Amino acid sequence: MRSSYFIFFLFLLASSCSEIIDLKTDQKGGELVIFGSISNSTIGNYVEVSRTSDGGEAPAPISDAIVTLFNQQDQSERLRMVSPGKYEVIDNVLRREVGDQFRLEVIIGDKRYTSPLQKINPVVAQDEMSFREAIETNITSTGTEIEEWVVQLYTTSVIDPLPNEFYIRWTIEEAYTHFESDLPRSHFPRWSPSQCYVINNLSEQGVFLLDGTTVRNTELKNRYLVSRKIDRSFASKHYFNLIQSALNEESHKYWSRVDKLVARAGSIFDTPPSAIPSNIYSADSSERVLGHFEVIGVDTTRLLMTNNDIPIFFEDPCKVDTPAKFRAVTRVPLECVSCLVEEKILPKECIFCALTPGFTSERPSYF
Repeated sequence: MRSSYFIFFLFLLASSCSEIIDLKTDQKGGELVIFGSISNSTIGNYVEVSRTSDGGEAPAPISDAIVTLFNQQDQSERLRMVSPGKYEVIDNVLRREVGDQFRLEVIIGDKRYTSPLQKINPVVAQDEMSFREAIETNITSTGTEIEEWVVQLYTTSVIDPLPNEFYIRWTIEEAYTHFESDLPRSHFPRWSPSQCYVINNLSEQGVFLLDGTTVRNTELKNRYLVSRKIDRSFASKHYFNLIQSALNEESHKYWSRVDKLVARAGSIFDTPPSAIPSNIYSADSSERVLGHFEVIGVDTTRLLMTNNDIPIFFEDPCKVDTPAKFRAVTRVPLECVSCLVEEKILPKECIFCALTPGFTSERPSYF
Protein backbone atom coordinates (compact mmCIF):
# COMPACT_ATOMS: atom_id res chain seq x y z
CA MET A 1 0.00 0.00 0.00
CA ARG A 2 1.57 3.30 -1.06
CA SER A 3 1.57 6.02 1.55
CA SER A 4 -0.82 8.92 1.09
CA TYR A 5 1.42 11.07 3.29
CA PHE A 6 4.10 11.03 0.61
CA ILE A 7 1.71 13.03 -1.55
CA PHE A 8 0.81 15.42 1.20
CA PHE A 9 4.34 16.43 2.12
CA LEU A 10 5.37 16.74 -1.50
CA PHE A 11 2.38 19.06 -1.87
CA LEU A 12 3.54 21.19 1.06
CA LEU A 13 7.05 21.58 -0.29
CA ALA A 14 6.01 22.05 -3.90
CA SER A 15 3.24 24.56 -3.29
CA SER A 16 5.32 27.29 -4.90
CA CYS A 17 6.19 25.20 -7.96
CA SER A 18 4.39 25.36 -11.27
CA GLU A 19 3.81 21.63 -11.19
CA ILE A 20 2.95 19.45 -8.20
CA ILE A 21 4.07 15.83 -8.22
CA ASP A 22 0.96 13.67 -8.30
CA LEU A 23 1.25 10.00 -7.38
CA LYS A 24 -2.01 8.03 -7.22
CA THR A 25 -2.80 6.34 -3.94
CA ASP A 26 -5.69 4.47 -2.40
CA GLN A 27 -6.10 6.84 0.55
CA LYS A 28 -9.64 7.40 1.79
CA GLY A 29 -9.12 11.04 2.71
CA GLY A 30 -10.76 13.00 5.51
CA GLU A 31 -7.76 13.17 7.85
CA LEU A 32 -7.12 16.53 9.49
CA VAL A 33 -3.98 18.43 8.52
CA ILE A 34 -2.66 21.32 10.64
CA PHE A 35 0.56 22.98 9.53
CA GLY A 36 2.00 26.26 10.77
CA SER A 37 4.83 28.39 12.07
CA ILE A 38 5.19 31.15 14.66
CA SER A 39 8.37 33.21 15.02
CA ASN A 40 9.87 36.42 16.38
CA SER A 41 9.41 37.98 12.93
CA THR A 42 6.47 40.20 11.99
CA ILE A 43 5.80 38.14 8.85
CA GLY A 44 5.28 34.47 8.13
CA ASN A 45 3.20 33.69 11.23
CA TYR A 46 0.43 31.42 9.99
CA VAL A 47 -1.48 28.18 10.44
CA GLU A 48 -3.08 26.19 7.60
CA VAL A 49 -5.98 23.86 8.39
CA SER A 50 -7.27 21.31 5.86
CA ARG A 51 -8.35 17.72 5.28
CA THR A 52 -6.78 15.16 3.02
CA SER A 53 -8.74 14.34 -0.14
CA ASP A 54 -9.33 11.07 -1.94
CA GLY A 55 -6.70 9.77 -4.34
CA GLY A 56 -3.87 11.96 -3.14
CA GLU A 57 -5.39 15.23 -4.34
CA ALA A 58 -4.47 18.49 -2.62
CA PRO A 59 -5.93 18.82 0.89
CA ALA A 60 -9.28 20.66 1.11
CA PRO A 61 -9.08 23.87 3.20
CA ILE A 62 -11.15 24.26 6.36
CA SER A 63 -12.48 27.78 6.76
CA ASP A 64 -14.56 27.51 9.95
CA ALA A 65 -11.78 26.68 12.42
CA ILE A 66 -11.04 28.74 15.53
CA VAL A 67 -7.24 29.06 15.66
CA THR A 68 -5.69 30.48 18.83
CA LEU A 69 -2.12 31.02 19.99
CA PHE A 70 -1.27 30.79 23.72
CA ASN A 71 1.93 31.85 25.48
CA GLN A 72 3.47 30.37 28.64
CA GLN A 73 1.30 32.65 30.80
CA ASP A 74 -1.77 31.27 29.00
CA GLN A 75 -2.46 34.64 27.41
CA SER A 76 -4.08 34.20 24.01
CA GLU A 77 -4.38 35.70 20.54
CA ARG A 78 -6.79 34.52 17.88
CA LEU A 79 -5.49 34.19 14.32
CA ARG A 80 -7.58 35.60 11.47
CA MET A 81 -8.40 33.78 8.27
CA VAL A 82 -6.76 35.54 5.30
CA SER A 83 -7.62 32.96 2.63
CA PRO A 84 -9.51 29.63 2.65
CA GLY A 85 -7.94 27.47 5.34
CA LYS A 86 -5.07 29.88 6.09
CA TYR A 87 -5.00 31.81 9.37
CA GLU A 88 -2.45 34.50 10.25
CA VAL A 89 -1.33 36.59 13.21
CA ILE A 90 -2.66 40.04 12.37
CA ASP A 91 -3.05 42.00 15.60
CA ASN A 92 0.29 41.04 17.23
CA VAL A 93 -1.27 41.03 20.70
CA LEU A 94 1.31 38.66 22.19
CA ARG A 95 4.99 39.55 22.44
CA ARG A 96 7.11 37.11 20.43
CA GLU A 97 10.76 37.33 21.40
CA VAL A 98 13.60 34.87 21.94
CA GLY A 99 12.85 32.78 25.02
CA ASP A 100 9.07 33.18 24.82
CA GLN A 101 7.01 29.97 24.60
CA PHE A 102 3.85 29.24 22.64
CA ARG A 103 1.36 26.50 21.98
CA LEU A 104 -1.43 26.16 19.43
CA GLU A 105 -5.11 25.37 19.84
CA VAL A 106 -7.46 24.66 16.94
CA ILE A 107 -11.20 24.09 17.43
CA ILE A 108 -13.32 22.64 14.64
CA GLY A 109 -16.95 22.12 15.62
CA ASP A 110 -16.87 20.33 18.96
CA LYS A 111 -13.34 18.97 18.52
CA ARG A 112 -10.18 20.47 20.02
CA TYR A 113 -6.59 20.04 18.81
CA THR A 114 -3.49 21.24 20.67
CA SER A 115 0.31 21.29 20.52
CA PRO A 116 2.81 21.44 23.41
CA LEU A 117 4.62 24.62 24.46
CA GLN A 118 7.68 25.43 22.36
CA LYS A 119 10.34 28.09 22.94
CA ILE A 120 11.66 30.63 20.41
CA ASN A 121 15.35 29.74 20.12
CA PRO A 122 18.01 32.32 19.22
CA VAL A 123 19.58 32.43 15.76
CA VAL A 124 23.23 31.37 16.13
CA ALA A 125 24.74 31.64 12.62
CA GLN A 126 25.77 34.74 10.68
CA ASP A 127 25.14 34.09 6.99
CA GLU A 128 26.67 35.76 3.96
CA MET A 129 25.54 34.98 0.42
CA SER A 130 27.59 35.10 -2.76
CA PHE A 131 26.99 34.20 -6.40
CA ARG A 132 28.78 33.18 -9.54
CA GLU A 133 27.68 33.00 -13.14
CA ALA A 134 27.82 29.66 -14.89
CA ILE A 135 26.51 27.74 -17.89
CA GLU A 136 24.42 24.68 -17.04
CA THR A 137 22.93 22.06 -19.33
CA ASN A 138 19.22 21.39 -18.88
CA ILE A 139 16.73 19.08 -20.56
CA THR A 140 13.58 20.55 -22.15
CA SER A 141 10.16 18.91 -22.01
CA THR A 142 10.87 17.44 -25.47
CA GLY A 143 14.13 15.87 -24.30
CA THR A 144 16.42 18.40 -25.97
CA GLU A 145 19.59 19.47 -24.20
CA ILE A 146 20.05 23.24 -23.93
CA GLU A 147 22.72 25.36 -22.33
CA GLU A 148 21.58 28.23 -20.09
CA TRP A 149 23.32 31.00 -18.22
CA VAL A 150 22.48 30.74 -14.53
CA VAL A 151 23.33 32.38 -11.25
CA GLN A 152 24.60 29.87 -8.69
CA LEU A 153 24.04 30.94 -5.08
CA TYR A 154 26.32 30.02 -2.17
CA THR A 155 26.41 30.82 1.52
CA THR A 156 29.10 31.02 4.16
CA SER A 157 27.92 30.72 7.76
CA VAL A 158 29.89 31.71 10.85
CA ILE A 159 28.82 30.18 14.18
CA ASP A 160 30.92 31.76 16.90
CA PRO A 161 30.57 31.01 19.75
CA LEU A 162 29.63 27.44 18.91
CA PRO A 163 26.79 26.12 21.15
CA ASN A 164 26.79 22.51 22.28
CA GLU A 165 23.37 21.91 20.72
CA PHE A 166 21.49 23.80 18.02
CA TYR A 167 19.41 23.05 14.92
CA ILE A 168 18.96 25.19 11.80
CA ARG A 169 16.83 25.13 8.68
CA TRP A 170 17.54 27.46 5.75
CA THR A 171 15.02 28.40 3.09
CA ILE A 172 15.66 30.69 0.14
CA GLU A 173 13.33 32.90 -1.86
CA GLU A 174 13.64 35.49 -4.61
CA ALA A 175 11.86 38.83 -4.93
CA TYR A 176 11.84 41.17 -7.90
CA THR A 177 9.74 43.71 -9.75
CA HIS A 178 7.81 42.85 -12.89
CA PHE A 179 6.70 45.50 -15.38
CA GLU A 180 3.89 45.16 -17.87
CA SER A 181 4.56 46.07 -21.51
CA ASP A 182 4.78 49.72 -22.45
CA LEU A 183 2.39 49.61 -25.41
CA PRO A 184 2.31 52.26 -28.17
CA ARG A 185 0.12 55.14 -27.02
CA SER A 186 -1.07 55.72 -30.59
CA HIS A 187 -2.79 52.34 -30.62
CA PHE A 188 -3.53 51.93 -26.88
CA PRO A 189 -4.19 55.48 -25.63
CA ARG A 190 -5.83 54.35 -22.38
CA TRP A 191 -3.26 51.68 -21.51
CA SER A 192 -1.27 52.29 -18.34
CA PRO A 193 1.33 49.60 -17.54
CA SER A 194 1.55 48.38 -13.97
CA GLN A 195 4.46 47.38 -11.81
CA CYS A 196 4.09 44.17 -9.81
CA TYR A 197 6.16 42.43 -7.17
CA VAL A 198 7.00 38.75 -7.39
CA ILE A 199 8.14 36.50 -4.53
CA ASN A 200 9.03 32.87 -5.28
CA ASN A 201 10.17 30.11 -2.97
CA LEU A 202 13.36 28.50 -4.33
CA SER A 203 13.66 25.80 -1.68
CA GLU A 204 11.80 23.09 -3.57
CA GLN A 205 15.15 21.64 -4.66
CA GLY A 206 15.60 20.37 -1.12
CA VAL A 207 15.49 21.12 2.61
CA PHE A 208 18.65 22.77 3.95
CA LEU A 209 19.22 21.48 7.47
CA LEU A 210 21.99 21.49 10.05
CA ASP A 211 22.27 19.37 13.19
CA GLY A 212 24.52 21.48 15.38
CA THR A 213 25.45 18.56 17.62
CA THR A 214 27.63 17.23 14.78
CA VAL A 215 29.34 20.56 13.95
CA ARG A 216 32.85 21.30 15.22
CA ASN A 217 33.92 24.13 12.89
CA THR A 218 32.79 27.70 13.52
CA GLU A 219 32.76 28.50 9.78
CA LEU A 220 30.87 26.64 7.05
CA LYS A 221 32.26 27.94 3.75
CA ASN A 222 30.70 28.30 0.30
CA ARG A 223 27.83 25.85 0.62
CA TYR A 224 25.85 25.60 -2.61
CA LEU A 225 22.20 26.64 -2.35
CA VAL A 226 20.41 26.84 -5.73
CA SER A 227 20.79 27.82 -9.36
CA ARG A 228 18.56 30.44 -10.99
CA LYS A 229 18.25 30.92 -14.74
CA ILE A 230 19.23 34.41 -15.87
CA ASP A 231 16.27 36.18 -17.51
CA ARG A 232 14.47 39.51 -17.61
CA SER A 233 13.80 39.39 -13.87
CA PHE A 234 17.39 40.61 -13.41
CA ALA A 235 16.68 43.78 -15.42
CA SER A 236 16.02 45.71 -12.20
CA LYS A 237 16.34 44.94 -8.49
CA HIS A 238 16.43 41.20 -7.85
CA TYR A 239 16.73 40.08 -4.23
CA PHE A 240 17.64 36.65 -2.93
CA ASN A 241 16.54 36.16 0.69
CA LEU A 242 18.17 33.44 2.78
CA ILE A 243 15.94 32.80 5.79
CA GLN A 244 17.55 31.06 8.74
CA SER A 245 15.23 29.34 11.22
CA ALA A 246 16.39 28.30 14.69
CA LEU A 247 14.61 24.99 15.34
CA ASN A 248 14.20 22.71 18.31
CA GLU A 249 15.19 19.06 18.07
CA GLU A 250 11.62 17.93 17.34
CA SER A 251 11.24 20.26 14.35
CA HIS A 252 14.65 19.23 13.03
CA LYS A 253 13.59 15.57 13.10
CA TYR A 254 10.37 16.44 11.32
CA TRP A 255 12.10 18.33 8.49
CA SER A 256 14.74 15.60 8.19
CA ARG A 257 11.97 13.10 7.53
CA VAL A 258 10.34 15.44 5.02
CA ASP A 259 13.69 15.81 3.25
CA LYS A 260 13.96 12.03 2.92
CA LEU A 261 10.48 11.88 1.43
CA VAL A 262 11.35 14.51 -1.16
CA ALA A 263 14.59 12.75 -2.03
CA ARG A 264 12.57 9.63 -2.89
CA ALA A 265 10.14 11.42 -5.20
CA GLY A 266 11.67 9.77 -8.27
CA SER A 267 11.38 6.22 -6.87
CA ILE A 268 7.69 5.60 -6.38
CA PHE A 269 8.17 1.82 -6.51
CA ASP A 270 10.45 1.77 -3.47
CA THR A 271 9.12 0.64 -0.11
CA PRO A 272 6.64 3.38 0.89
CA PRO A 273 7.77 5.74 3.69
CA SER A 274 5.89 5.63 6.95
CA ALA A 275 3.71 8.50 8.16
CA ILE A 276 5.60 11.36 9.80
CA PRO A 277 4.48 11.76 13.43
CA SER A 278 2.80 15.06 14.22
CA ASN A 279 3.17 17.25 17.32
CA ILE A 280 -0.52 18.21 17.17
CA TYR A 281 -2.94 16.05 19.11
CA SER A 282 -6.68 15.56 19.19
CA ALA A 283 -8.70 15.46 22.40
CA ASP A 284 -9.98 12.20 20.92
CA SER A 285 -7.01 9.84 21.38
CA SER A 286 -8.25 7.60 18.56
CA GLU A 287 -7.94 10.40 15.96
CA ARG A 288 -4.63 10.94 14.22
CA VAL A 289 -3.71 14.44 13.07
CA LEU A 290 -1.23 15.15 10.27
CA GLY A 291 1.09 18.14 9.95
CA HIS A 292 3.43 20.07 12.19
CA PHE A 293 3.45 23.27 14.23
CA GLU A 294 6.78 24.95 14.97
CA VAL A 295 7.95 27.90 17.04
CA ILE A 296 11.20 29.34 15.66
CA GLY A 297 13.63 32.21 15.80
CA VAL A 298 14.37 33.67 12.36
CA ASP A 299 16.87 35.93 10.65
CA THR A 300 17.11 36.95 6.97
CA THR A 301 20.20 37.63 4.87
CA ARG A 302 19.66 39.42 1.55
CA LEU A 303 21.67 39.52 -1.64
CA LEU A 304 20.75 42.30 -4.07
CA MET A 305 21.54 41.87 -7.76
CA THR A 306 20.86 44.22 -10.65
CA ASN A 307 21.54 44.21 -14.35
CA ASN A 308 24.97 45.71 -13.60
CA ASP A 309 25.91 42.43 -11.90
CA ILE A 310 24.86 40.35 -14.94
CA PRO A 311 26.90 41.36 -18.04
CA ILE A 312 24.86 38.95 -20.14
CA PHE A 313 22.33 39.80 -22.81
CA PHE A 314 18.84 38.47 -22.19
CA GLU A 315 15.71 39.09 -24.17
CA ASP A 316 12.79 40.89 -22.57
CA PRO A 317 9.63 39.27 -24.00
CA CYS A 318 7.53 42.25 -22.86
CA LYS A 319 9.43 44.83 -24.90
CA VAL A 320 7.84 46.07 -28.13
CA ASP A 321 10.73 48.24 -29.33
CA THR A 322 11.74 46.17 -32.36
CA PRO A 323 10.11 46.94 -35.76
CA ALA A 324 8.71 43.40 -36.11
CA LYS A 325 7.21 43.35 -32.60
CA PHE A 326 5.83 46.88 -33.02
CA ARG A 327 4.06 45.90 -36.26
CA ALA A 328 2.61 42.77 -34.64
CA VAL A 329 1.33 44.76 -31.66
CA THR A 330 -0.33 47.48 -33.74
CA ARG A 331 -2.05 45.15 -36.19
CA VAL A 332 -4.62 44.02 -33.58
CA PRO A 333 -7.91 45.96 -33.25
CA LEU A 334 -7.58 49.37 -31.61
CA GLU A 335 -7.15 49.06 -27.80
CA CYS A 336 -7.72 45.29 -27.87
CA VAL A 337 -5.19 44.50 -25.19
CA SER A 338 -6.45 40.95 -24.69
CA CYS A 339 -5.87 40.30 -28.41
CA LEU A 340 -2.14 40.52 -27.79
CA VAL A 341 -2.37 37.48 -25.54
CA GLU A 342 -4.94 35.59 -27.63
CA GLU A 343 -2.78 35.91 -30.75
CA LYS A 344 0.35 35.04 -28.76
CA ILE A 345 2.05 38.30 -29.62
CA LEU A 346 2.94 38.90 -25.95
CA PRO A 347 2.95 36.55 -22.94
CA LYS A 348 -0.05 37.00 -20.67
CA GLU A 349 2.19 38.21 -17.82
CA CYS A 350 3.24 41.16 -20.00
CA ILE A 351 -0.36 42.37 -20.07
CA PHE A 352 -1.71 41.05 -16.78
CA CYS A 353 1.21 40.99 -14.35
CA ALA A 354 -1.03 39.61 -11.60
CA LEU A 355 -0.87 36.29 -13.49
CA THR A 356 2.88 36.06 -12.92
CA PRO A 357 3.70 33.08 -10.64
CA GLY A 358 4.51 34.43 -7.18
CA PHE A 359 2.65 37.73 -7.72
CA THR A 360 1.97 39.81 -4.65
CA SER A 361 0.08 43.07 -4.44
CA GLU A 362 2.14 44.19 -1.43
CA ARG A 363 5.43 45.97 -1.91
CA PRO A 364 8.13 44.22 0.18
CA SER A 365 9.50 46.55 2.84
CA TYR A 366 13.10 46.21 1.61
CA PHE A 367 12.31 47.49 -1.92
